[in-house]
Amino acid sequence: MYQKLDLANNSTNYKLAAQRWLDIWAQLIGTVLVTVTCGFVLGHTYYKINVDPSLAGLTIFYSVEQVFCLTYAIKAAVMLDSNMISIERVFDYFKLPQETTVSRQDMEWIDSDRWPHLGAIQFRNLSTRYQPHLNLVLKNININIKPSEKVMHKLDFFLST
Repeated sequence: MYQKLDLANNSTNYKLAAQRWLDIWAQLIGTVLVTVTCGFVLGHTYYKINVDPSLAGLTIFYSVEQVFCLTYAIKAAVMLDSNMISIERVFDYFKLPQETTVSRQDMEWIDSDRWPHLGAIQFRNLSTRYQPHLNLVLKNININIKPSEKVMHKLDFFLST
């Protein structure tokens, strides 16, 4: 059972590893940018080129700020890509064939005596799974719900459906 949970969580682990890797490289690029900027400022001082100290400080400050902007831009692009995949899925649902519409003639039997007037529900040995190749999630469920009986379900922290 835990093997399937591990398999389901692998994508999250890969995503987090990729984010960490990308963050490290963005920080490395930013460090190189700050080092080069500081090198230019020190080089101008060494070669006796007149550089305003406030301009030098502002240049170094902005180069440090670019590291944060680079990291944020990369994360924003990744989030946008992830959200667009969700939108693509919605468009795929639009392409699914629609169910046939039910005409009033098809629904005449609802007003007839064949329609149940009491809303009792009964399951005998119900077993079901999410997909044909997966294990059963409900096994041999027997339940009898009487008319006007309320069905309550206690919410569980790990319950998905």
